[in-house]
Amino acid sequence: MNTQYILSVIQHHALNLLAGVLIFAIGWFAIKGGLKFLRRSMKDRVDPTLAGFINSMAKVVLIIVLAISALGTAGIEMTSFVAIIGAASFAAGLALQGSLSNFAGGVILLLFRPFEVGDFISVGGDWGTVDEIQILYTTIYTPQQQKLYIPNGNLANERILNFSETSKRRLDMQFGIGYDDDFERAKKIIQDIAEKCELIYSKPEPTIRVGEHAGSSVEIFTRVWINPDHYWDVWFYMHEEVKKRLDRAGIDIPYPQQDVHFDQDVSEGLADTGS
Repeated sequence: MNTQYILSVIQHHALNLLAGVLIFAIGWFAIKGGLKFLRRSMKDRVDPTLAGFINSMAKVVLIIVLAISALGTAGIEMTSFVAIIGAASFAAGLALQGSLSNFAGGVILLLFRPFEVGDFISVGGDWGTVDEIQILYTTIYTPQQQKLYIPNGNLANERILNFSETSKRRLDMQFGIGYDDDFERAKKIIQDIAEKCELIYSKPEPTIRVGEHAGSSVEIFTRVWINPDHYWDVWFYMHEEVKKRLDRAGIDIPYPQQDVHFDQDVSEGLADTGS
């Protein structure tokens, strides 16, 4: 009896259920196509920083509207559906606190613009180029081309370093030479390398000074000014060229060493044991 009743109910609502499924399927593909069109239309007209947020917001709204339409067409009583949602709203609200915080963070990022799409930033120990600001997350690509998703709530409350906000950035490097080597000559070599590098600004002038007497080396601190986009190019160039030129000049680049001194009694004991 129960089986017959269930079958009769299914038969009665089969057309509505099929219509609901079709509406959802067609609507899903329509949303995907519409979002692609929206993305293309905003490409040259809307700020890329705002475009990603608008696109992700439109996606969420359209999916909610589609779901409600499909459920209504399928014959599901929307008043009952809304009542169920209302009953679960408290628990859902607790679960969505983080999401609401991320949404608010996204709005704050768009209003105050601490960074934009394409900027190279550092936040919470992570580094990368901003790819897109969505309603809940911001995506960045690390120097290793790993895609990183950072919650907007974290970004709104973290200390952010934006290296693309200015056209100049100071690059700090250290080169160690031996204590017996001529540090003035080493400084001139490093100065010459920096002056010949087209990616290093001549103003402000590079600063090359002895900055530390380390345990095994004299450290020459090198400070140059560059375009932030050329950071790694200059970093690798300087380290490679300094190594080549110092080797050619016979200037040693020492590695950490440690001398061990034994008392006379200990030395005699080691000698007796054949060590």
